[in-house]
Amino acid sequence: MVKLSSILVESMFRYNTDLAPGSELEQFMRNYKKLHPKNRIKQQGRFIWGFRQGEKEGHWKYDTRSNLLHNDIDTRDEPGPLTIMNFFGSVKNKHRWGK
Repeated sequence: MVKLSSILVESMFRYNTDLAPGSELEQFMRNYKKLHPKNRIKQQGRFIWGFRQGEKEGHWKYDTRSNLLHNDIDTRDEPGPLTIMNFFGSVKNKHRWGK
């Protein structure tokens, strides 16, 4: 039986991005934490979560088995998760996860 909370979490993260484990993932997580002083990262089983301290909903989750970064950002409308890895200097003040 699937818990309702897991269904809600899956519907939050509609967008997926391939992200290689190792240096790419480490750089992404390092820059994610630099975006806002309350951004936190937590590993729970096979998933790594990025969330704001004190909030119940996460910004993203990374599946260590499939190497997919699940997130809630439509990159057609705003800078996506990989922009904080590749173009941190230009998006650090306007990225959604940094506000």
